[in-house]
Amino acid sequence: MKRRKAISAAVAVGSLACLAAWAAFGPRVHESERPGDRGGEQDSAATAIVPVDGWAIGQKRAYDVTLAGRFDGQGGDKASQAFRLDADFRLSVAPFAKDAHGTSLRVELVPTRVQQTMDGKASDTSAAARSAFAEPIALSVAPSGAIKRVYMNPAIDPLLHGVARSLVSALQVVVPDDRRVATWSVIERDSTGEFVAAYRRTGELELEKTRQKYLDNIDPKIGFQRRDRRGTTRLSLLETGIPRQIDAGYEETIAAKEARMTARTQIRMRLVSVEDAAAQPVAMIRDHGSSLDAAPATSEQPEAHYAALAKGQTIAGLARALSEIDAEDAHARAAVMQKLDAVFRAQGEPAVAEAAAFIRGAESADDARVFMGALEGAQTPAAQRALIGLVGDASVAHEHRLTSLVHLGLGASPTAETLRSLKTLAEDPELDQDLRSTALLALGGSLRKADPLVTQEGDTPSVQYLLDRARLASSVDERQLALDALGNTGHQDALAALDKALDDDYPGLRASAVSSLRHIGDPKADTLLADTALGDGDSRVRAQALGALRYRPLTQETQAALVDALEHDEDAVVRLVAIDIAIHHMRDNKPLAAALEHASQHDAEANVRDRARQALHSGESG
Repeated sequence: MKRRKAISAAVAVGSLACLAAWAAFGPRVHESERPGDRGGEQDSAATAIVPVDGWAIGQKRAYDVTLAGRFDGQGGDKASQAFRLDADFRLSVAPFAKDAHGTSLRVELVPTRVQQTMDGKASDTSAAARSAFAEPIALSVAPSGAIKRVYMNPAIDPLLHGVARSLVSALQVVVPDDRRVATWSVIERDSTGEFVAAYRRTGELELEKTRQKYLDNIDPKIGFQRRDRRGTTRLSLLETGIPRQIDAGYEETIAAKEARMTARTQIRMRLVSVEDAAAQPVAMIRDHGSSLDAAPATSEQPEAHYAALAKGQTIAGLARALSEIDAEDAHARAAVMQKLDAVFRAQGEPAVAEAAAFIRGAESADDARVFMGALEGAQTPAAQRALIGLVGDASVAHEHRLTSLVHLGLGASPTAETLRSLKTLAEDPELDQDLRSTALLALGGSLRKADPLVTQEGDTPSVQYLLDRARLASSVDERQLALDALGNTGHQDALAALDKALDDDYPGLRASAVSSLRHIGDPKADTLLADTALGDGDSRVRAQALGALRYRPLTQETQAALVDALEHDEDAVVRLVAIDIAIHHMRDNKPLAAALEHASQHDAEANVRDRARQALHSGESG
């Protein structure tokens, strides 16, 4: 494969709703801010920093938070728009469990004021925000302070979901092994992608963090490109090393061919109290919103199990039960979802129709999401038709229509009718771009799960439909979206189109194509990933190729490429990504362990050497 042209790639970002949907269908990138560059000059007089992992179990710290965001858009097919979000919160954080791998934390986010202003028209959305954040958020945090995973209901309004992620990210401090050094850097993640964060001490109890370089490894399907992003986070510490005051501000400009948006965000956090209390665990929630341990094991046959669970249950009764459950009781809500699933299976279409009517008129968005999750779990033809009907009903809340599409794309047994309906929705000019794009991505996910015989029924769309969409696309945006949907199918018939896209001049398209190889089992996909990881002229595309190796077993070819990138890539950030992927595959893998050992001793950059040493000795490989 030839070396690609070295073109400065831009970050692709889309609407918050589309990004939320893509999180369900796209690469399962962990919600982690991975330690990267561990090094720097030591300041022996400085206070040792204590990340949240070092807080005592049950010790609750509360912060008053103010957030102000302004977004100005120009161009495109819409008039110029200005949107502003002003909000005040009380944010509390308390560890509730700890082991050698890190700490689990309970985060409570209580909005006291949330105001949204669109083109001068203000609306108070405080009540909706309080409802959305009624359930606590759970974090899994490494000993370094890096957030490894965020457990949060994915069906929360995308704007509020992004707000919560921003606030949690602002609180994060990732520390080096020597917590008194003057400077260090790490790889972190915010709501738009991964970046290299550079830390430096500006005083004995003062820190400053700046974004040095984005890795641009988020989904490029919509065609918006990051033009510029700058900003600084300043932290003041207590003498104990705990953050007491945080001021974060950044400005970002993103653009497409005919549109441009500027976003300015300010976050201020002030420590207001520290309490010792009993640890309060939080149910760790799966990405699709159900509790990890809500469904009990059973030796019964499925039909008998569902019939027993549905016995005596009604949709109206379960809706009443759900309304009486504390919003923070995730286990009880998941139990209701399980009973709804059983009722849909046992009682059939009448129960499904009653549930769809409940969703349309539900006063609680949270309760509606429980019902939609249960419809996905049931996976009966009637349940799938109900979700399709919600998407097509303009009277249904927009967030519920998007959530219905997400559940359709995640379903395990899509019918031919569902596949045809998703195709129709993806082409419907009456729907907005968010809904059409999410429908196409859902179609890709459904095709991956569908029985091959189903796609042979009449005019049911197949992988060929998505191939035609990519081939006939009239814009880069449309082609990227089609490639992303093809990646969701994991079908080997997509290989030729993805291979061709790897020769495109636009780095964003190449990044989308190489990411879409992640689930394709054909050995040629391994060859393309290896060649791109070593040969693409843009470092961000090479990093994406390495990132795709997380989702597939290593072959001799891809392992050799991983080792080569780790030892020889000219970009230190790519070498850091290679270390991260090596950690993922390093169990009983002597060549990868040897490559990490070599990097820890001989890499030209101190940050890479230190990261490799940390990977070898911190137990991450286990």
